[in-house]
Amino acid sequence: MPPRPWAPRLENVGVQPGLEIVPTAVGLAAGRDPVLAEAVELAGGKLDPAAAGKLFPVVWLPYQVVRQ
Repeated sequence: MPPRPWAPRLENVGVQPGLEIVPTAVGLAAGRDPVLAEAVELAGGKLDPAAAGKLFPVVWLPYQVVRQ
C-alpha cells in the first residue's frame, strides 16, 4: 500500500486511548462490564453495565488449596 501523507503511521506507535475505563474487581464479581457498556455508548448504542456483563459472563474457577 502506498504511503498516505495525510494519515499518520501507526506502526510501532499504536493508538493512544482517549478514554480510559477500568473495571473493578467488585464490579466484575457482581457481573457488571462497564468497559463494554461504554464502548457500546461510544458507538451510539445503549447498554447498561449489568446487561453488558451478561453477554460475556466471567466464569470463576473453584479455588483449591494445594498442600505439599
